[in-house]
Amino acid sequence: MAPPASPTPPDARRSHPVRIRHIRSAEEEAAVEATEQGGPRRSLPLRWSSTLGLVPLLVAPVAALVSYGQSDARTLLISFLGGVNIVTFAVYWLDKRSAIKGQWRFAESGLHGFALAGGWPAALAAQQLFRHKVAKPGFQLVFWIIVSVHQMAALDALTGWNWLARLFR
Repeated sequence: MAPPASPTPPDARRSHPVRIRHIRSAEEEAAVEATEQGGPRRSLPLRWSSTLGLVPLLVAPVAALVSYGQSDARTLLISFLGGVNIVTFAVYWLDKRSAIKGQWRFAESGLHGFALAGGWPAALAAQQLFRHKVAKPGFQLVFWIIVSVHQMAALDALTGWNWLARLFR
């Protein structure tokens, strides 16, 4: 007995491998549909372990603030930096949320502006917690230059502002 004939002739068969599509569970499918319609979605996983890398970067800036002495200027600076960091974190969260929903977004230059104004710790934490802007090499390059400038300024403040004074002579 001969094998049954194939429904497609041999020359019409695919010469490349067939890709298998991932089959989603009913819960996954419902979450995807709800997200596409702007409805509720699963929350983003928090990445606290990645954010712990922020601690060593805070040593020099905190030491510089402490060495600034007791004054109204120091209190004002701490208040300003606290406010900038809260706003920066909120802006990153809103930008990530807008990216997910396909809505209007903040310009990258605006995000860098918040980091440059002193919100780099919150920006780094938000990038790690929300997995936002971490895969863009150009954005990361500018961001880490900003962090480096802040680190150098903090170290310069700790050494008596010698480097910056020489730079601007």
